[in-house]
Amino acid sequence: MCSGNTFCDIHHRSQIFGKLFGAKNTTNEAPVRPKRETVVPQPSFNLPLSLIAIAGVSGYEGNIGLAAFTGLLGVFLTVQVRIGWAQ
Repeated sequence: MCSGNTFCDIHHRSQIFGKLFGAKNTTNEAPVRPKRETVVPQPSFNLPLSLIAIAGVSGYEGNIGLAAFTGLLGVFLTVQVRIGWAQ
């Protein structure tokens, strides 16, 4: 077809890139997305209850600082899970 013509080589390369990367959508319409369902998992009390248990064991052993910190954190997380669960 082409006999060493530079224009022909450039045209051939552009056709190869066009086939590799595809043609651009030139319409002004937005692509249609399928509607997806929102999945809300059930709340888990595992972490807050574990922190409250650690607070109980720490308080029993006499480590009041750790007991207060983990107990307060466990209570806050439990309240947060309960509020999220009620909605």
